[in-house]
Amino acid sequence: MTQRISKALLIVLLPLLGCASGPKASPKVASTPAPIASESPEMSEEAKLPLQGPEPTKGHPALQVTSTDFKSDGTIGQPFAFNQFGCTGDNQRPQLSWATIPEGTKSFAVIVHDPDAPTGVGFFHWVAINIPANVTSLGETLPASAAELHTDYGRIGYGGPCPPEGRTHRYVFSVYALDVPKLELPPGATGALTRFALAAHTLAVGRLVGRYGR
Repeated sequence: MTQRISKALLIVLLPLLGCASGPKASPKVASTPAPIASESPEMSEEAKLPLQGPEPTKGHPALQVTSTDFKSDGTIGQPFAFNQFGCTGDNQRPQLSWATIPEGTKSFAVIVHDPDAPTGVGFFHWVAINIPANVTSLGETLPASAAELHTDYGRIGYGGPCPPEGRTHRYVFSVYALDVPKLELPPGATGALTRFALAAHTLAVGRLVGRYGR
């Protein structure tokens, strides 16, 4: 009886100890190596730029937006930076001009937005609406009919760049050609609400991007 039990145990234990007399199954090897994903080409600055509001909606070419105070993708000067929160600029509004205006334009709107601000939704630096259709440039003053709305600084009017120290941010100056002479928005309208209202009336839009760091 004892010999039978010993033989039974050997039959069970030998395979577990790797001593089975039968041939071992060889591991399966893939016939071809797994494909290696190719690296994506570096995106252009235009491709990296998040959506900045409504795009042209009626087939018109984009507005051509320029400034005498900074070049496209160039550095925004210190006079145009904010003058609070540790920033020491003069908070002057840079000059803007635009061309290639579509037929049917009845007014313009301008939004300045920082898509790189660490808020998750960017930062609105300036919102201006109801700029007359015969105005194609802005300096230090606005037309009497134009209206400035609240920015993310919590106040009305232009607020210049003021990124965190050690960072350079993009500042997107967007000009919208609209098919209405006036947008009816409450005085406390935010940049997001303004963009929502623009979406239904935009004929064309043009953008100028500047950079500022400290």
